[in-house]
Amino acid sequence: MARRDRRVRPVLAVLVEQHQRMVVPAVILAELMTGKPTDAAVWHAVNRLVVMDTDAHIAADAGARREQATATRPKKRDLTIDALVVATAARLAPAVIITGDPNDIRLLVGEDDITVTTLDGP
Repeated sequence: MARRDRRVRPVLAVLVEQHQRMVVPAVILAELMTGKPTDAAVWHAVNRLVVMDTDAHIAADAGARREQATATRPKKRDLTIDALVVATAARLAPAVIITGDPNDIRLLVGEDDITVTTLDGP
């Protein structure tokens, strides 16, 4: 949304039509915000979403998911932000996560009722 990607518009239209809540974990804003004028687009997008704070239970769930995933994954990269996204979605499940990195997200989902997709499809 913040990048005004044309692929987002039809996804948002479906969500609005189905009266679905669009939630973004607050931690994602830390990845998007730069303190520069380009943040205006992020703020525009944020105003259309529900921003969900990370509480201790979500953080603990994310830590456990990250630990389990890093024990089994071949490449070493910090999964903390992805784990926080998944733990937030798990709190709201059933949920859909739209991501640019579906493999890492799927690794963290486990048995939760979470669908993982990209703007280009599953």
